[in-house]
Amino acid sequence: MFAGAYALLMREHVIFDLVYRRLSLRQKAIIDSATAIFFFLALGVIIWQGWEMAYHSTMMGEHTASAWRPPLYPFKWVTPVAGFILFMQGIANFMRNIFFAICGRELS
Repeated sequence: MFAGAYALLMREHVIFDLVYRRLSLRQKAIIDSATAIFFFLALGVIIWQGWEMAYHSTMMGEHTASAWRPPLYPFKWVTPVAGFILFMQGIANFMRNIFFAICGRELS
């Protein structure tokens, strides 16, 4: 999940290139802005469910069943934290796309 925010920043995520590559930069920004709602909805579910899972694990003090019994709850917090970081990068990209779609130039 942490790598997802970096991939989003570097624009290394998967895009349906058949149609997308034929669009102008402004049209790409408009498409990216319009489809961002699906990204934010899916990410919202990941953050929400990750938060519930991590909170429940923390409240019950969940540990592994091994002889060493290390705690599991710190690792379960990775999902909502990484999801939040990915959400923040998505907001930044969304704002850049909106600016480009309206003004026709990159936000510096």
